[in-house]
Amino acid sequence: MREFLVLPALLVAVAAHAAQQPVSAPQRDAKRVALVIGNNAYQGVPPLARAVNDATAMAAALKKIGFTTTLLTDATQKRMNKAINEFAEGIAGGGVGVMFFAGHGVQIDNQNFLLPVDIEEPQRDSDVQDQAVSLQAVQEKLAQVRARFALMVIDACRDNPLPRKAGRSIGGTRGLSQPTAPNGQMIIFSAGANETALDSLSPTDRDPNGLFTREFLPVLSRPGLSVSDALKAVKKGVIAKAGSVNHDQHPAVYDQTDGDFYLVPGTLNAGSSATSEPDHAPSTARQAAAPAGPPGQDEDEMLWTQIKDSKRQSDYEAYLNKFPSGRYAEVAKAAVHGIALIADPRTGCKMWTKWTRASLTWTGGCIDGLAEGSGTFELIDGERKVVGQKTEKAGHNIGPMSQKYYKNGQLTHSWEGEMIRTKDGKLVFSGTIVHESSDDKIASETGKFMNDFLFDGKATFRDGTEKTCQFAEDGNATGICHLKGKDGYTYDGDYKDGRRTGHAKIHTDKWDYEGSVKDGAPDGYGKAAFSNGDTYEGDIQSGKNNGKGVYVSKNGCRYVGDFVDGKRHGQGVYTCPNGTRQEGRFIAGVYAGK
Repeated sequence: MREFLVLPALLVAVAAHAAQQPVSAPQRDAKRVALVIGNNAYQGVPPLARAVNDATAMAAALKKIGFTTTLLTDATQKRMNKAINEFAEGIAGGGVGVMFFAGHGVQIDNQNFLLPVDIEEPQRDSDVQDQAVSLQAVQEKLAQVRARFALMVIDACRDNPLPRKAGRSIGGTRGLSQPTAPNGQMIIFSAGANETALDSLSPTDRDPNGLFTREFLPVLSRPGLSVSDALKAVKKGVIAKAGSVNHDQHPAVYDQTDGDFYLVPGTLNAGSSATSEPDHAPSTARQAAAPAGPPGQDEDEMLWTQIKDSKRQSDYEAYLNKFPSGRYAEVAKAAVHGIALIADPRTGCKMWTKWTRASLTWTGGCIDGLAEGSGTFELIDGERKVVGQKTEKAGHNIGPMSQKYYKNGQLTHSWEGEMIRTKDGKLVFSGTIVHESSDDKIASETGKFMNDFLFDGKATFRDGTEKTCQFAEDGNATGICHLKGKDGYTYDGDYKDGRRTGHAKIHTDKWDYEGSVKDGAPDGYGKAAFSNGDTYEGDIQSGKNNGKGVYVSKNGCRYVGDFVDGKRHGQGVYTCPNGTRQEGRFIAGVYAGK
Protein backbone atom coordinates (compact mmCIF):
# COMPACT_ATOMS: atom_id res chain seq x y z
CA MET A 1 0.00 0.00 0.00
CA ARG A 2 1.49 3.30 -1.02
CA GLU A 3 2.51 5.88 1.52
CA PHE A 4 1.81 9.08 -0.39
CA LEU A 5 -0.94 11.63 -1.01
CA VAL A 6 -3.33 12.14 -3.90
CA LEU A 7 -3.09 15.80 -4.88
CA PRO A 8 -5.72 17.91 -6.60
CA ALA A 9 -3.43 19.16 -9.23
CA LEU A 10 -3.09 18.90 -12.86
CA LEU A 11 -0.38 16.32 -13.04
CA VAL A 12 -0.35 13.14 -14.97
CA ALA A 13 2.41 11.16 -13.39
CA VAL A 14 4.27 8.24 -14.72
CA ALA A 15 7.89 7.63 -13.90
CA ALA A 16 10.11 5.23 -15.75
CA HIS A 17 13.81 4.41 -15.58
CA ALA A 18 16.72 6.72 -14.87
CA ALA A 19 16.83 8.13 -18.37
CA GLN A 20 16.22 11.88 -18.31
CA GLN A 21 16.03 12.61 -22.05
CA PRO A 22 12.87 12.75 -24.20
CA VAL A 23 12.20 9.43 -25.88
CA SER A 24 11.18 9.91 -29.47
CA ALA A 25 8.35 7.88 -30.98
CA PRO A 26 6.54 7.72 -34.30
CA GLN A 27 3.45 9.91 -34.06
CA ARG A 28 0.73 11.55 -36.07
CA ASP A 29 0.99 14.91 -34.28
CA ALA A 30 4.26 16.64 -33.36
CA LYS A 31 2.47 18.28 -30.45
CA ARG A 32 1.41 15.09 -28.68
CA VAL A 33 3.67 15.34 -25.66
CA ALA A 34 3.83 13.37 -22.39
CA LEU A 35 5.76 14.01 -19.18
CA VAL A 36 6.18 11.08 -16.82
CA ILE A 37 7.66 11.46 -13.32
CA GLY A 38 8.11 8.71 -10.73
CA ASN A 39 9.94 9.10 -7.44
CA ASN A 40 10.96 6.20 -5.18
CA ALA A 41 14.33 7.07 -3.63
CA TYR A 42 13.34 9.76 -1.12
CA GLN A 43 15.98 10.68 1.44
CA GLY A 44 14.26 13.10 3.84
CA VAL A 45 10.85 11.33 3.86
CA PRO A 46 9.89 7.62 3.62
CA PRO A 47 10.93 6.01 0.30
CA LEU A 48 8.44 4.29 -2.03
CA ALA A 49 8.56 0.92 -3.77
CA ARG A 50 6.48 0.83 -6.99
CA ALA A 51 6.18 4.40 -8.25
CA VAL A 52 8.98 3.85 -10.77
CA ASN A 53 7.43 0.56 -11.96
CA ASP A 54 4.13 2.26 -12.67
CA ALA A 55 5.86 5.15 -14.38
CA THR A 56 7.93 2.89 -16.61
CA ALA A 57 4.85 1.03 -17.82
CA MET A 58 2.85 4.20 -18.39
CA ALA A 59 5.66 5.89 -20.29
CA ALA A 60 6.05 2.90 -22.60
CA ALA A 61 2.30 2.87 -23.31
CA LEU A 62 2.23 6.60 -24.10
CA LYS A 63 5.22 6.28 -26.40
CA LYS A 64 3.52 3.39 -28.22
CA ILE A 65 0.43 5.49 -29.03
CA GLY A 66 2.46 8.33 -30.49
CA PHE A 67 3.41 10.67 -27.66
CA THR A 68 6.87 12.22 -27.47
CA THR A 69 7.61 11.09 -23.93
CA THR A 70 10.00 12.49 -21.35
CA LEU A 71 10.78 10.07 -18.54
CA LEU A 72 12.05 11.19 -15.12
CA THR A 73 12.73 8.89 -12.19
CA ASP A 74 13.93 9.86 -8.73
CA ALA A 75 13.93 13.45 -9.90
CA THR A 76 15.26 16.42 -7.96
CA GLN A 77 13.37 19.71 -7.71
CA LYS A 78 15.59 21.28 -10.37
CA ARG A 79 14.99 18.43 -12.83
CA MET A 80 11.24 18.43 -12.21
CA ASN A 81 10.91 22.18 -12.76
CA LYS A 82 13.00 22.03 -15.95
CA ALA A 83 10.98 19.13 -17.35
CA ILE A 84 7.66 20.83 -16.54
CA ASN A 85 8.78 24.00 -18.36
CA GLU A 86 9.78 21.96 -21.41
CA PHE A 87 6.50 20.05 -21.29
CA ALA A 88 4.49 23.30 -21.24
CA GLU A 89 6.49 24.65 -24.19
CA GLY A 90 5.91 21.42 -26.09
CA ILE A 91 2.12 21.69 -25.99
CA ALA A 92 1.87 25.47 -26.34
CA GLY A 93 -0.51 26.82 -28.97
CA GLY A 94 -2.92 23.90 -29.32
CA GLY A 95 -0.89 20.85 -28.38
CA VAL A 96 -2.08 17.72 -26.61
CA GLY A 97 -0.42 16.85 -23.28
CA VAL A 98 -0.44 13.98 -20.81
CA MET A 99 1.32 14.30 -17.46
CA PHE A 100 1.57 11.44 -14.92
CA PHE A 101 3.10 11.60 -11.42
CA ALA A 102 3.80 8.85 -8.90
CA GLY A 103 5.34 9.88 -5.59
CA HIS A 104 4.80 11.86 -2.41
CA GLY A 105 2.71 15.03 -2.17
CA VAL A 106 1.19 17.26 0.50
CA GLN A 107 -1.17 20.20 0.92
CA ILE A 108 -0.10 23.32 2.81
CA ASP A 109 -2.34 26.39 3.17
CA ASN A 110 -4.59 25.15 0.35
CA GLN A 111 -1.54 24.80 -1.92
CA ASN A 112 -0.59 21.37 -3.21
CA PHE A 113 3.02 20.30 -3.63
CA LEU A 114 4.80 17.42 -5.36
CA LEU A 115 7.87 16.28 -3.46
CA PRO A 116 11.17 15.75 -5.30
CA VAL A 117 13.55 13.09 -3.98
CA ASP A 118 16.08 15.66 -2.74
CA ILE A 119 13.69 17.31 -0.26
CA GLU A 120 15.30 17.48 3.16
CA GLU A 121 13.39 16.62 6.32
CA PRO A 122 11.36 19.82 6.74
CA GLN A 123 11.18 21.66 10.03
CA ARG A 124 8.33 23.99 9.03
CA ASP A 125 5.74 24.49 6.28
CA SER A 126 7.89 27.04 4.48
CA ASP A 127 10.62 24.40 4.02
CA VAL A 128 8.23 22.35 1.90
CA GLN A 129 7.13 25.38 -0.10
CA ASP A 130 10.76 26.21 -0.85
CA GLN A 131 11.88 22.67 -1.76
CA ALA A 132 8.86 21.17 -3.54
CA VAL A 133 6.96 21.81 -6.79
CA SER A 134 3.68 23.74 -6.60
CA LEU A 135 0.90 22.01 -8.52
CA GLN A 136 -1.14 25.18 -8.74
CA ALA A 137 1.81 26.84 -10.46
CA VAL A 138 1.95 23.96 -12.95
CA GLN A 139 -1.78 24.30 -13.65
CA GLU A 140 -1.44 28.00 -14.30
CA LYS A 141 1.55 27.44 -16.56
CA LEU A 142 -0.32 24.92 -18.72
CA ALA A 143 -3.35 27.22 -18.89
CA GLN A 144 -1.19 30.12 -20.03
CA VAL A 145 0.31 28.22 -22.98
CA ARG A 146 -3.21 27.44 -24.26
CA ALA A 147 -2.86 23.73 -24.80
CA ARG A 148 -5.65 22.10 -26.79
CA PHE A 149 -6.10 19.32 -24.22
CA ALA A 150 -4.23 18.32 -21.06
CA LEU A 151 -4.83 15.04 -19.19
CA MET A 152 -3.43 14.93 -15.66
CA VAL A 153 -3.16 11.74 -13.60
CA ILE A 154 -2.04 11.58 -9.95
CA ASP A 155 -1.22 8.07 -8.77
CA ALA A 156 -0.82 8.72 -5.05
CA CYS A 157 -2.73 8.44 -1.76
CA ARG A 158 -3.39 10.71 1.21
CA ASP A 159 -1.04 9.54 3.98
CA ASN A 160 1.13 12.47 5.05
CA PRO A 161 4.81 11.44 4.82
CA LEU A 162 6.13 14.47 6.67
CA PRO A 163 7.12 14.60 10.37
CA ARG A 164 5.31 16.42 13.14
CA LYS A 165 6.95 19.53 14.56
CA ALA A 166 5.91 21.95 17.28
CA GLY A 167 2.78 20.01 18.15
CA ARG A 168 1.40 19.53 14.65
CA SER A 169 2.25 17.76 11.44
CA ILE A 170 3.75 19.67 8.56
CA GLY A 171 1.20 19.73 5.78
CA GLY A 172 -1.20 18.33 8.35
CA THR A 173 -4.52 19.18 6.67
CA ARG A 174 -6.50 15.97 6.25
CA GLY A 175 -7.90 15.63 2.78
CA LEU A 176 -7.33 17.98 -0.11
CA SER A 177 -9.50 20.59 -1.72
CA GLN A 178 -11.19 19.90 -5.02
CA PRO A 179 -9.00 21.16 -7.86
CA THR A 180 -10.14 24.04 -10.02
CA ALA A 181 -9.08 22.89 -13.45
CA PRO A 182 -8.88 25.48 -16.22
CA ASN A 183 -10.81 24.78 -19.40
CA GLY A 184 -9.26 22.06 -21.53
CA GLN A 185 -7.90 20.12 -18.57
CA MET A 186 -9.00 16.74 -17.22
CA ILE A 187 -7.69 15.31 -13.93
CA ILE A 188 -7.90 11.88 -12.30
CA PHE A 189 -6.57 10.86 -8.87
CA SER A 190 -5.89 7.19 -8.17
CA ALA A 191 -7.66 7.37 -4.79
CA GLY A 192 -10.20 9.61 -3.08
CA ALA A 193 -9.99 11.68 0.09
CA ASN A 194 -8.48 9.81 3.06
CA GLU A 195 -7.96 6.70 0.93
CA THR A 196 -4.79 4.74 0.16
CA ALA A 197 -3.93 3.49 -3.33
CA LEU A 198 -3.25 -0.25 -3.33
CA ASP A 199 0.08 -1.51 -4.64
CA SER A 200 -1.11 -5.13 -4.58
CA LEU A 201 -4.25 -7.14 -3.91
CA SER A 202 -2.61 -9.77 -1.69
CA PRO A 203 0.79 -10.85 -0.33
CA THR A 204 1.05 -13.28 -3.27
CA ASP A 205 0.20 -10.65 -5.90
CA ARG A 206 3.27 -10.51 -8.17
CA ASP A 207 2.06 -7.83 -10.56
CA PRO A 208 4.83 -5.19 -10.75
CA ASN A 209 2.30 -2.38 -11.00
CA GLY A 210 -0.12 -0.89 -8.50
CA LEU A 211 -3.86 -1.44 -8.86
CA PHE A 212 -4.60 1.92 -10.49
CA THR A 213 -1.89 1.62 -13.16
CA ARG A 214 -2.74 -1.98 -14.06
CA GLU A 215 -6.36 -0.91 -14.63
CA PHE A 216 -5.31 2.18 -16.61
CA LEU A 217 -2.87 0.54 -19.04
CA PRO A 218 -5.34 -1.74 -20.93
CA VAL A 219 -7.71 1.13 -21.82
CA LEU A 220 -5.00 3.64 -22.73
CA SER A 221 -4.51 2.31 -26.25
CA ARG A 222 -8.06 1.30 -27.19
CA PRO A 223 -9.04 2.95 -30.51
CA GLY A 224 -12.16 5.09 -30.45
CA LEU A 225 -12.52 5.09 -26.65
CA SER A 226 -12.89 8.63 -25.36
CA VAL A 227 -10.69 9.67 -22.45
CA SER A 228 -13.82 10.34 -20.40
CA ASP A 229 -15.13 6.82 -20.95
CA ALA A 230 -11.67 5.37 -20.40
CA LEU A 231 -11.36 7.05 -17.00
CA LYS A 232 -14.82 5.85 -16.01
CA ALA A 233 -13.79 2.30 -16.91
CA VAL A 234 -10.59 2.64 -14.87
CA LYS A 235 -12.56 3.96 -11.90
CA LYS A 236 -15.04 1.09 -12.05
CA GLY A 237 -12.29 -1.48 -12.28
CA VAL A 238 -10.32 -0.04 -9.37
CA ILE A 239 -13.39 0.22 -7.12
CA ALA A 240 -14.43 -3.37 -7.88
CA LYS A 241 -11.00 -4.96 -7.39
CA ALA A 242 -10.22 -2.95 -4.26
CA GLY A 243 -13.62 -3.91 -2.92
CA SER A 244 -12.87 -7.58 -3.52
CA VAL A 245 -10.21 -7.34 -0.78
CA ASN A 246 -12.38 -5.15 1.50
CA HIS A 247 -10.52 -1.94 0.66
CA ASP A 248 -11.89 1.50 -0.23
CA GLN A 249 -10.29 3.08 -3.30
CA HIS A 250 -12.41 5.41 -5.40
CA PRO A 251 -10.49 7.30 -8.12
CA ALA A 252 -11.75 10.88 -8.50
CA VAL A 253 -12.22 12.49 -11.93
CA TYR A 254 -12.50 16.25 -12.62
CA ASP A 255 -13.35 17.27 -16.17
CA GLN A 256 -13.25 20.79 -17.62
CA THR A 257 -13.24 19.81 -21.28
CA ASP A 258 -15.85 20.20 -24.00
CA GLY A 259 -16.83 17.22 -26.14
CA ASP A 260 -14.86 13.98 -26.29
CA PHE A 261 -11.11 13.52 -26.67
CA TYR A 262 -9.46 10.38 -28.05
CA LEU A 263 -5.88 9.36 -27.29
CA VAL A 264 -6.15 6.80 -30.10
CA PRO A 265 -8.52 7.82 -32.92
CA GLY A 266 -10.71 5.21 -34.57
CA THR A 267 -13.79 3.23 -33.61
CA LEU A 268 -14.28 0.74 -30.82
CA ASN A 269 -13.38 -2.83 -31.80
CA ALA A 270 -12.32 -1.58 -35.24
CA GLY A 271 -9.61 -3.22 -37.29
CA SER A 272 -6.34 -1.60 -38.31
CA SER A 273 -7.96 0.16 -41.27
CA ALA A 274 -10.42 2.25 -39.22
CA THR A 275 -8.57 5.33 -37.94
CA SER A 276 -10.26 8.31 -39.56
CA GLU A 277 -11.72 10.08 -36.49
CA PRO A 278 -10.03 13.29 -35.29
CA ASP A 279 -8.35 13.48 -31.88
CA HIS A 280 -11.02 15.75 -30.46
CA ALA A 281 -14.61 15.79 -31.63
CA PRO A 282 -18.02 16.85 -30.28
CA SER A 283 -20.04 14.04 -28.77
CA THR A 284 -22.49 14.16 -31.68
CA ALA A 285 -19.67 13.40 -34.10
CA ARG A 286 -18.63 10.43 -31.98
CA GLN A 287 -22.15 9.08 -31.93
CA ALA A 288 -22.45 9.47 -35.69
CA ALA A 289 -19.21 7.58 -36.18
CA ALA A 290 -20.15 4.76 -33.82
CA PRO A 291 -20.89 1.44 -35.49
CA ALA A 292 -24.58 0.77 -35.93
CA GLY A 293 -26.04 -2.27 -34.24
CA PRO A 294 -28.14 -4.98 -35.87
CA PRO A 295 -31.62 -3.95 -37.00
CA GLY A 296 -34.00 -3.45 -34.09
CA GLN A 297 -31.23 -3.44 -31.49
CA ASP A 298 -30.96 -0.14 -29.61
CA GLU A 299 -28.11 1.08 -27.40
CA ASP A 300 -29.59 -0.48 -24.26
CA GLU A 301 -29.80 -3.86 -25.97
CA MET A 302 -26.31 -3.53 -27.47
CA LEU A 303 -24.66 -2.75 -24.14
CA TRP A 304 -26.47 -5.57 -22.37
CA THR A 305 -25.45 -8.02 -25.09
CA GLN A 306 -21.81 -7.06 -24.48
CA ILE A 307 -21.88 -7.57 -20.70
CA LYS A 308 -24.64 -10.09 -19.98
CA ASP A 309 -22.20 -12.98 -19.53
CA SER A 310 -19.57 -10.94 -17.69
CA LYS A 311 -18.19 -12.12 -14.35
CA ARG A 312 -17.19 -8.56 -13.37
CA GLN A 313 -19.53 -6.68 -11.05
CA SER A 314 -18.23 -3.36 -12.45
CA ASP A 315 -19.74 -4.15 -15.89
CA TYR A 316 -23.23 -4.40 -14.41
CA GLU A 317 -22.68 -1.22 -12.38
CA ALA A 318 -21.66 0.55 -15.61
CA TYR A 319 -24.89 -0.62 -17.27
CA LEU A 320 -27.00 0.67 -14.35
CA ASN A 321 -25.21 4.02 -14.40
CA LYS A 322 -26.09 4.43 -18.08
CA PHE A 323 -29.56 2.84 -17.98
CA PRO A 324 -30.88 3.04 -14.37
CA SER A 325 -34.37 2.16 -15.64
CA GLY A 326 -33.28 0.03 -18.57
CA ARG A 327 -35.02 -3.13 -19.68
CA TYR A 328 -32.37 -5.24 -17.92
CA ALA A 329 -32.00 -3.04 -14.83
CA GLU A 330 -33.48 -5.54 -12.39
CA VAL A 331 -31.27 -8.37 -13.61
CA ALA A 332 -28.22 -6.09 -13.47
CA LYS A 333 -29.08 -5.10 -9.89
CA ALA A 334 -29.31 -8.76 -8.99
CA ALA A 335 -25.88 -9.38 -10.48
CA VAL A 336 -24.43 -6.40 -8.57
CA HIS A 337 -25.82 -7.55 -5.24
CA GLY A 338 -25.25 -11.27 -5.84
CA ILE A 339 -28.94 -12.21 -5.41
CA ALA A 340 -31.46 -14.34 -7.29
CA LEU A 341 -35.22 -14.76 -7.76
CA ILE A 342 -36.76 -17.77 -6.03
CA ALA A 343 -40.42 -18.84 -6.10
CA ASP A 344 -42.95 -20.12 -3.59
CA PRO A 345 -43.74 -23.57 -5.10
CA ARG A 346 -47.41 -23.33 -4.06
CA THR A 347 -48.17 -20.05 -5.85
CA GLY A 348 -45.22 -19.46 -8.17
CA CYS A 349 -44.80 -15.97 -6.66
CA LYS A 350 -41.14 -14.89 -6.74
CA MET A 351 -38.95 -12.91 -4.35
CA TRP A 352 -35.38 -11.56 -4.58
CA THR A 353 -33.02 -13.02 -1.97
CA LYS A 354 -29.34 -13.67 -1.30
CA TRP A 355 -30.29 -17.20 -0.20
CA THR A 356 -30.14 -18.50 -3.75
CA ARG A 357 -30.84 -22.16 -2.83
CA ALA A 358 -33.53 -21.59 -0.22
CA SER A 359 -37.14 -22.75 -0.30
CA LEU A 360 -39.72 -19.94 0.05
CA THR A 361 -43.12 -19.61 1.67
CA TRP A 362 -44.90 -16.24 1.14
CA THR A 363 -48.42 -15.29 2.30
CA GLY A 364 -48.64 -11.78 0.85
CA GLY A 365 -49.84 -10.48 -2.49
CA CYS A 366 -48.39 -11.18 -5.92
CA ILE A 367 -48.37 -8.94 -9.01
CA ASP A 368 -46.92 -10.06 -12.35
CA GLY A 369 -45.39 -13.05 -10.62
CA LEU A 370 -43.50 -10.97 -8.02
CA ALA A 371 -44.24 -10.63 -4.27
CA GLU A 372 -46.11 -7.42 -3.47
CA GLY A 373 -47.41 -5.80 -0.27
CA SER A 374 -47.23 -6.97 3.34
CA GLY A 375 -47.08 -10.58 4.35
CA THR A 376 -45.34 -13.30 6.32
CA PHE A 377 -42.50 -15.33 4.90
CA GLU A 378 -40.19 -18.24 5.61
CA LEU A 379 -36.88 -19.06 3.93
CA ILE A 380 -35.15 -22.36 4.65
CA ASP A 381 -31.68 -23.23 3.37
CA GLY A 382 -30.35 -26.37 5.02
CA GLU A 383 -29.47 -25.55 8.63
CA ARG A 384 -30.41 -21.88 8.14
CA LYS A 385 -33.88 -20.39 8.45
CA VAL A 386 -35.35 -16.89 8.55
CA VAL A 387 -39.00 -16.13 9.34
CA GLY A 388 -41.00 -12.98 9.92
CA GLN A 389 -43.11 -10.22 8.38
CA LYS A 390 -42.06 -7.72 5.72
CA THR A 391 -43.24 -5.51 2.89
CA GLU A 392 -42.42 -6.40 -0.72
CA LYS A 393 -42.40 -4.26 -3.85
CA ALA A 394 -41.88 -6.07 -7.15
CA GLY A 395 -40.22 -8.89 -5.23
CA HIS A 396 -37.89 -6.61 -3.28
CA ASN A 397 -37.99 -6.10 0.49
CA ILE A 398 -38.93 -2.39 0.73
CA GLY A 399 -40.61 -1.01 3.85
CA PRO A 400 -41.23 -2.16 7.47
CA MET A 401 -39.90 -5.57 8.46
CA SER A 402 -39.52 -7.88 11.44
CA GLN A 403 -37.60 -11.12 11.09
CA LYS A 404 -35.67 -13.74 13.03
CA TYR A 405 -32.68 -15.83 11.92
CA TYR A 406 -32.07 -19.39 13.09
CA LYS A 407 -29.17 -21.79 12.66
CA ASN A 408 -29.48 -25.46 13.65
CA GLY A 409 -32.74 -24.53 15.37
CA GLN A 410 -31.11 -21.85 17.56
CA LEU A 411 -32.16 -18.19 17.32
CA THR A 412 -29.10 -16.11 16.32
CA HIS A 413 -30.41 -12.64 15.28
CA SER A 414 -33.59 -10.58 15.45
CA TRP A 415 -34.26 -7.63 13.12
CA GLU A 416 -36.75 -4.81 13.67
CA GLY A 417 -36.90 -1.81 11.35
CA GLU A 418 -37.37 -0.73 7.75
CA MET A 419 -35.65 -1.51 4.44
CA ILE A 420 -35.02 1.54 2.25
CA ARG A 421 -33.73 1.80 -1.32
CA THR A 422 -31.37 4.75 -1.86
CA LYS A 423 -31.31 6.90 -5.00
CA ASP A 424 -28.38 4.93 -6.38
CA GLY A 425 -30.29 1.66 -6.00
CA LYS A 426 -28.62 0.32 -2.84
CA LEU A 427 -30.67 -1.36 -0.10
CA VAL A 428 -30.23 0.08 3.39
CA PHE A 429 -31.79 -1.37 6.55
CA SER A 430 -32.60 1.17 9.26
CA GLY A 431 -33.37 -0.27 12.68
CA THR A 432 -32.03 -2.61 15.35
CA ILE A 433 -30.36 -6.00 15.13
CA VAL A 434 -30.23 -8.01 18.37
CA HIS A 435 -27.53 -10.69 18.56
CA GLU A 436 -29.30 -13.43 20.48
CA SER A 437 -26.38 -15.81 21.05
CA SER A 438 -24.44 -15.28 24.28
CA ASP A 439 -21.32 -16.36 22.39
CA ASP A 440 -21.52 -13.22 20.24
CA LYS A 441 -19.39 -10.37 21.60
CA ILE A 442 -21.91 -7.85 20.25
CA ALA A 443 -25.24 -7.61 22.07
CA SER A 444 -27.06 -5.27 19.68
CA GLU A 445 -26.60 -2.77 16.86
CA THR A 446 -28.82 0.20 16.06
CA GLY A 447 -28.56 2.44 13.01
CA LYS A 448 -28.19 1.96 9.27
CA PHE A 449 -26.94 -1.25 7.71
CA MET A 450 -25.81 -2.26 4.24
CA ASN A 451 -25.15 -5.87 3.23
CA ASP A 452 -25.97 -6.82 6.85
CA PHE A 453 -23.18 -4.61 8.27
CA LEU A 454 -23.62 -1.47 10.37
CA PHE A 455 -22.22 1.60 8.61
CA ASP A 456 -23.78 4.44 10.65
CA GLY A 457 -24.92 3.87 14.21
CA LYS A 458 -24.09 2.29 17.57
CA ALA A 459 -22.91 -1.19 18.51
CA THR A 460 -23.31 -2.32 22.12
CA PHE A 461 -21.04 -5.13 23.31
CA ARG A 462 -21.83 -7.66 26.04
CA ASP A 463 -19.11 -6.25 28.29
CA GLY A 464 -20.84 -2.84 28.25
CA THR A 465 -18.57 -1.25 25.66
CA GLU A 466 -20.31 0.96 23.09
CA LYS A 467 -19.02 2.05 19.69
CA THR A 468 -20.74 4.76 17.63
CA CYS A 469 -19.45 5.19 14.07
CA GLN A 470 -20.19 7.40 11.10
CA PHE A 471 -18.73 5.03 8.54
CA ALA A 472 -17.88 1.38 8.24
CA GLU A 473 -17.27 -1.15 5.48
CA ASP A 474 -18.02 -4.85 5.71
CA GLY A 475 -18.22 -4.58 9.49
CA ASN A 476 -14.81 -2.93 9.85
CA ALA A 477 -15.11 0.65 11.06
CA THR A 478 -13.36 3.07 8.72
CA GLY A 479 -14.00 6.69 9.61
CA ILE A 480 -14.62 8.66 12.79
CA CYS A 481 -15.98 6.73 15.76
CA HIS A 482 -16.76 7.19 19.43
CA LEU A 483 -15.89 4.25 21.70
CA LYS A 484 -17.04 4.06 25.32
CA GLY A 485 -15.33 1.29 27.26
CA LYS A 486 -14.85 0.10 30.81
CA ASP A 487 -13.62 2.21 33.73
CA GLY A 488 -14.44 5.47 31.99
CA TYR A 489 -12.31 4.78 28.91
CA THR A 490 -13.37 6.77 25.82
CA TYR A 491 -11.96 7.04 22.31
CA ASP A 492 -13.00 9.74 19.85
CA GLY A 493 -11.24 9.61 16.52
CA ASP A 494 -10.22 7.65 13.47
CA TYR A 495 -10.73 3.99 12.73
CA LYS A 496 -9.07 2.25 9.79
CA ASP A 497 -10.01 -1.28 8.72
CA GLY A 498 -11.65 -1.88 12.09
CA ARG A 499 -8.67 -0.67 14.14
CA ARG A 500 -8.26 2.48 16.19
CA THR A 501 -5.69 4.10 13.93
CA GLY A 502 -5.21 7.72 12.86
CA HIS A 503 -5.83 10.82 14.98
CA ALA A 504 -7.88 10.65 18.18
CA LYS A 505 -8.66 11.87 21.68
CA ILE A 506 -8.40 9.19 24.39
CA HIS A 507 -9.52 9.45 28.00
CA THR A 508 -8.67 6.99 30.79
CA ASP A 509 -8.70 7.26 34.56
CA LYS A 510 -4.92 7.84 34.40
CA TRP A 511 -4.45 10.23 31.48
CA ASP A 512 -5.94 12.22 28.61
CA TYR A 513 -4.29 12.07 25.21
CA GLU A 514 -4.71 13.74 21.82
CA GLY A 515 -2.61 12.86 18.79
CA SER A 516 -1.63 10.01 16.51
CA VAL A 517 -2.87 6.52 17.34
CA LYS A 518 -2.04 3.06 15.99
CA ASP A 519 -3.99 -0.05 16.96
CA GLY A 520 -5.54 1.80 19.90
CA ALA A 521 -2.26 3.00 21.45
CA PRO A 522 -0.69 6.47 21.19
CA ASP A 523 1.84 6.28 18.39
CA GLY A 524 3.38 9.11 16.38
CA TYR A 525 3.09 12.60 17.83
CA GLY A 526 0.75 13.74 20.57
CA LYS A 527 0.01 15.45 23.86
CA ALA A 528 -0.76 13.71 27.15
CA ALA A 529 -2.02 15.11 30.45
CA PHE A 530 -1.69 12.71 33.40
CA SER A 531 -3.94 12.47 36.43
CA ASN A 532 -0.99 13.36 38.70
CA GLY A 533 -0.61 16.73 36.96
CA ASP A 534 2.33 15.87 34.68
CA THR A 535 2.20 16.56 30.91
CA TYR A 536 4.07 15.31 27.86
CA GLU A 537 4.20 16.47 24.26
CA GLY A 538 6.30 14.84 21.57
CA ASP A 539 7.09 11.61 19.78
CA ILE A 540 5.47 8.38 20.97
CA GLN A 541 5.84 4.76 19.90
CA SER A 542 3.53 1.95 21.04
CA GLY A 543 2.26 4.07 23.93
CA LYS A 544 5.69 5.06 25.26
CA ASN A 545 7.68 8.26 24.92
CA ASN A 546 10.15 7.51 22.13
CA GLY A 547 11.98 10.20 20.18
CA LYS A 548 12.02 13.88 20.99
CA GLY A 549 9.64 15.44 23.45
CA VAL A 550 8.92 17.74 26.37
CA TYR A 551 7.94 16.33 29.80
CA VAL A 552 6.75 18.77 32.47
CA SER A 553 6.20 17.54 36.03
CA LYS A 554 3.55 18.90 38.37
CA ASN A 555 6.31 20.50 40.49
CA GLY A 556 7.46 22.54 37.47
CA CYS A 557 10.54 20.49 36.57
CA ARG A 558 10.92 20.26 32.81
CA TYR A 559 12.86 17.94 30.48
CA VAL A 560 13.36 18.73 26.78
CA GLY A 561 15.21 16.13 24.75
CA ASP A 562 15.45 12.48 23.74
CA PHE A 563 13.35 9.61 25.11
CA VAL A 564 13.67 5.83 24.73
CA ASP A 565 11.03 3.43 26.09
CA GLY A 566 9.48 6.17 28.23
CA LYS A 567 12.70 7.26 29.90
CA ARG A 568 15.02 10.21 29.41
CA HIS A 569 17.72 8.74 27.18
CA GLY A 570 20.06 10.66 24.89
CA GLN A 571 20.67 14.39 24.70
CA GLY A 572 18.50 16.74 26.70
CA VAL A 573 18.08 19.55 29.20
CA TYR A 574 16.45 19.10 32.60
CA THR A 575 15.54 22.18 34.66
CA CYS A 576 13.56 22.85 37.87
CA PRO A 577 12.18 26.00 39.54
CA ASN A 578 14.68 25.51 42.40
CA GLY A 579 17.56 26.21 39.98
CA THR A 580 18.53 22.64 39.14
CA ARG A 581 19.89 22.35 35.61
CA GLN A 582 21.24 19.24 33.90
CA GLU A 583 22.29 19.54 30.27
CA GLY A 584 23.97 16.80 28.28
CA ARG A 585 23.53 13.06 28.07
CA PHE A 586 20.97 10.95 29.94
CA ILE A 587 21.00 7.16 30.18
CA ALA A 588 17.83 5.29 31.21
CA GLY A 589 16.56 8.35 33.07
CA VAL A 590 19.83 9.13 34.85
CA TYR A 591 21.92 12.19 34.06
CA ALA A 592 25.34 11.08 32.73
CA GLY A 593 26.94 14.50 32.38
CA LYS A 594 28.12 16.49 29.40
